[in-house]
Amino acid sequence: MSINTQKEAALIQSILNIVSRIVGTHNCALVRASCDTFPTHIVTHKDANSAFTRQLQTISFEQDIPQLSTDVHVHTLSETHSIYLIIRTADGSALTRDMSSSLQELQVIAETTLPPRQVILSNRPDSLLAITKQIELISYQKRKSHFGTILFAVDQLRQINQHYGWDLADKVLNAIARRVQNILPENSVLGNFGGGQFIVVTPPGTSSTNTQSLINALQSLTAECIVLNDHNIGFTFSIGWGLYPHDGSSADELILATTAALTNAQQSGRGHITRSSLHYTEHYRLAQTLEKDLSSATTDEALFLRWMPIIDLATQKIIGQEALLRWNRPQFGEISPTIFIQSAEKNGLIEQLDQWALHEACSVASKWAHPHRVCVNISPTWVGNERLPHIVEKVLNDTGLAPERLQIELSERIPFTPDHVICRELTRLRGLGVRIAIDDFGSGTSSLERLRTYPIDQLKLDRVFVERLYEDDRANATMRCILKMAQMLGFSICAKGVETEKQLSFLDGHGCPEAQGFLFGQPALLS
Repeated sequence: MSINTQKEAALIQSILNIVSRIVGTHNCALVRASCDTFPTHIVTHKDANSAFTRQLQTISFEQDIPQLSTDVHVHTLSETHSIYLIIRTADGSALTRDMSSSLQELQVIAETTLPPRQVILSNRPDSLLAITKQIELISYQKRKSHFGTILFAVDQLRQINQHYGWDLADKVLNAIARRVQNILPENSVLGNFGGGQFIVVTPPGTSSTNTQSLINALQSLTAECIVLNDHNIGFTFSIGWGLYPHDGSSADELILATTAALTNAQQSGRGHITRSSLHYTEHYRLAQTLEKDLSSATTDEALFLRWMPIIDLATQKIIGQEALLRWNRPQFGEISPTIFIQSAEKNGLIEQLDQWALHEACSVASKWAHPHRVCVNISPTWVGNERLPHIVEKVLNDTGLAPERLQIELSERIPFTPDHVICRELTRLRGLGVRIAIDDFGSGTSSLERLRTYPIDQLKLDRVFVERLYEDDRANATMRCILKMAQMLGFSICAKGVETEKQLSFLDGHGCPEAQGFLFGQPALLS
């Protein structure tokens, strides 16, 4: 068992010395449990023999008092403080009544001299209540103090569940909780939030510097693997933290702030630490209600399209329009498409939004005076569901748009999986007479094999290839190579992000057939 202070270690050895004199053996140990879970480390008498020490190391203290050999006895020293003695008598006999009576007299000593172990609050409501009580306690003080809230998550919990099963994963979480308990300052609170998340509430008066020191101590716990069932299980923590009252004046506000900070830390990768801020909290609050509002966007008439013209560089005329989905969120205004589209893809709403955009774009385009091409973005995340060809066919029938005027565009920023299914679905689309384009080409998972096998009509080059033209020799050479490759493969090319006359001149001079960008106009509503 890890000992927080030398004083505590000396107290335990003093108790074990008394135990040794009562039972007539140095082979004794003291166990201090946390809630209903025994720690895996115990404190043995300093003069206990190596055989007894090794025997204790083989004993599992997982849920209940273990079944020991006949010569090893467990004596409950304090039920309320969960303090137990393990004794191996010299001759293997049972503890006598006098021994047990004398040992019981140590209860008061143990309970009054040893600080109580940290209790693990078992759920979120209990943790909220503990924070509320601490805030109430502080409110009665003349000099208001502060404290920290630290929310941390085990990054590898899902993998541990998958590889070893839930039972062992629970044991890992128990072991982590015990490690955390052993480093917490006195009067701290440790709560289990579920899902591999724990919260630490530091004692009143804990400064920002001391909170950060505790966080560093938490991170140091991950340096040593947890050994269970002969498995060495490594782990890391993502951590979000805040201070009362700076980051929240109530339990709910503090939990919201630290949860937002933890979310940001998790998005940065494993093992990151984030201090809460108003920016993170507002972004998290927005994201929490985003899915609910987004799910009703198609029925609330909150979606609309902006249009980006596509230019034929040979004639300098508009030959098509790209439909760009936009969302006017109630009470928030127009939301960045980067935010709401990523949320829709994550939460399974993107197919619903894509279908709305497809139908609206085709309906609008069917009424144009000129038969320009209409380009609609479809997320690859749902193409593998094998519904897109049927949906496109129905939309074309409903709107009366000629199939050859529709171009379906799939962004390379998102992985195409399963690859063979998407290839088959795109082939079925081509069978309807619809054009296929790979959007943002070169920005994500570009594959030359895909260029060979997919039924592609056009590559829409990501703006990164365009923005450095005439400024970087490699950028110029890369663009020339791509244009030459597309010509040899029979693909049309559309360069995105054209903003200067120099960029336009380079593209036109090297045979790029189409372009779009702010040089030709920003996305706009069409009457």
